[in-house]
Amino acid sequence: MAVSRGKALLSQPNPDPIEIAKSITALKIDANHIRKCIKAGLRDYDSGQEAIDEICQIIEQLEKKI
Repeated sequence: MAVSRGKALLSQPNPDPIEIAKSITALKIDANHIRKCIKAGLRDYDSGQEAIDEICQIIEQLEKKI
C-alpha cells in the first residue's frame, strides 16, 4: 500500500509536502518490517532485498520533491 501511494505521489506534478512526509514515514516502516521478516526467516532474502531497494529508491525520489 505504501509503495503504491509513494508511486502515485511521484506521478503528481506538485504533491502536498505533508503527504510526501507521511508516505516516506510509511515506506520506512514497511522497509523495517521487511528487514525483520528476512531476519526471522519469514521472507526470502533476495525478494525482500529487492523490495527494500525499490522502497529506498521511492524514498529518495520523494525527498527530492519536498
